[in-house]
Amino acid sequence: MIKVGDTLPDVKLFEFIEEATEGCAVGPNGFQARERCAGKRVVIFGLPGAFTPTCSARHVPGYVEKAADLSAAGIDEVWCVSVNDAFVMSAWGRDLQTAGKVKMIADGSARFTQALGLEQDLTERGMGIRSQRYAMVVDDGGQDAQRRSARKVRNQRRSDHSRDVALRTAAFRVASAQRFERPRFQPQLGAGARKCLHSGYRPVLLHCFDIAT
Repeated sequence: MIKVGDTLPDVKLFEFIEEATEGCAVGPNGFQARERCAGKRVVIFGLPGAFTPTCSARHVPGYVEKAADLSAAGIDEVWCVSVNDAFVMSAWGRDLQTAGKVKMIADGSARFTQALGLEQDLTERGMGIRSQRYAMVVDDGGQDAQRRSARKVRNQRRSDHSRDVALRTAAFRVASAQRFERPRFQPQLGAGARKCLHSGYRPVLLHCFDIAT
């Protein structure tokens, strides 16, 4: 599993930006993750799937809502990465009105997710290999050691993920790997989230690391 200080995997990801054409749709556009992050500070968060209930109702909207805060904290881009194709991610982004706030990035073959070591096997649920939930700050060019220091994240609701990232990024103190045990984490969740836990949902996993320069 990737950890603080590791290099971002140099894996190809895809983004579909819908454009009006007279013929067939153009895209999706492929790019190398490490190259796209060069010279930027990027928040990347992963989730199990497009159009899934919790992801649509709470996870992505939290980042859309806090996009301005993240920008003010020095974040250049916010990526939502899921093991779906780029057309599905684009349609989902259009539905959630993410344009200009969150880039909807497709990891259709799960290569990026597996390179991070953050995949989960949901084959028994008919979903195949998917991403765990995680968030990270990728900082290329940040030489200040303070930026790479880590703190444990308090127990929190999933709807507060983006707020936590924004606040800690503003202070250049970002979340390191932290798993929440069910007995401590579950009481703070709403009924829907508790249902996810009972069904085997794996809680938040936050990371921060820098691209090696």
